[in-house]
Amino acid sequence: MEVKRVGCPKCGSILEVANSKNEALKNFDCPKCKTPLFVTFNPPLYEKVRVVCPQCKATLRIHNIKNKPYRQFHCPACQREMRVSFIKQAGN
Repeated sequence: MEVKRVGCPKCGSILEVANSKNEALKNFDCPKCKTPLFVTFNPPLYEKVRVVCPQCKATLRIHNIKNKPYRQFHCPACQREMRVSFIKQAGN
């Protein structure tokens, strides 16, 4: 869960906003002045994913070792170059 501190542009209140439901965009009203606000968050990432190589059909479990959204590697069975995404869909 990511937490961001934002300031209301109208009243200057400092608010802490959490994306507890893995939202990419959170809409809310300032509790003090009721101004509509929104905050964008980085997409949540999977720690590991299972993929099937499109060439040799080997099933691979790929770990997100650097906490990045994508990883480029070669299939250990056939050496085909692959790119895997670790980005979760918002709300899942």
